[in-house]
Amino acid sequence: MAVWTGSWDLNQRKEKNIELEQSQMCHLLMKKLWALLRRLIFKQLV
Repeated sequence: MAVWTGSWDLNQRKEKNIELEQSQMCHLLMKKLWALLRRLIFKQLV
């Protein structure tokens, strides 16, 4: 039983890490998109 709960805990941690990585990737993508948008808007204004 202890072994089973240990492996389950490990799986839970893996899932949390994946979620964290996905949110970080999303954050980076949003930053890049925002930078592109600002550049486009700036070109329109000038």
